Amino acid sequence: MELGPEDPPLVVQLVWQDQAPGRDDSSPGPFAHAISQHLSSEEQARLASLRHPQDRWRHGLARLGLKRLLEQVLGVGARSLVIQPDRQGKPQLVAGCAIPLAPQFNLSHAGELVLLALHPSQAVGVDGERLDRRCNLERLAPRLLSEQQRADLASLPADQQHAFLLRQWCRLEAQLKCGGEGLAGLEALRQAKGSRNLDLQLVELALPAGYCGALAWRHHSMEAPLSR
Repeated sequence: MELGPEDPPLVVQLVWQDQAPGRDDSSPGPFAHAISQHLSSEEQARLASLRHPQDRWRHGLARLGLKRLLEQVLGVGARSLVIQPDRQGKPQLVAGCAIPLAPQFNLSHAGELVLLALHPSQAVGVDGERLDRRCNLERLAPRLLSEQQRADLASLPADQQHAFLLRQWCRLEAQLKCGGEGLAGLEALRQAKGSRNLDLQLVELALPAGYCGALAWRHHSMEAPLSR
């Protein structure tokens, strides 16, 4: 599938059967091998350095899915694609002779869901969360939400407030990841109080039950994002 500069980002959802907590995956299994054979030595080392088995499986699937997607879009072997973080920690594709113009992409993984967002030229940010994720409303709401959003939160029934906060968090994260600002840009976004950046499009994603997510990209078109 080809994307043009005026198209919205492509969003791919990967869903996998989560492993049982505490599973010992220290010996290479078929799935681990299927992942590692597509990763560079640096990426394999990064995967091995993760302490918890669950994190290794999630990180590995996310990176494999991203590289396979880029492989299809660019027509370049997955192992030859070098992905490195920029100064703000946002992953980016290192352009080479075979890739004159590297596409923009972002990824997020939560629970059994991996989200991949890609655009040929526009910056993108994507974030997803499990709705059953534990969070402290009283501690996080003042830090994440504007005054108006806190008022909206307080007006909701108690059983809806947790989901509201997580959805707002996904929207903030998607914007921060799009801009590559990280948490340093959180205060500026929180204080925006609903003001709109005309260069930034922000939409909530339709995800499997039990998840919420958002996509942000710098684009002037109001079309909905593609998904598959």
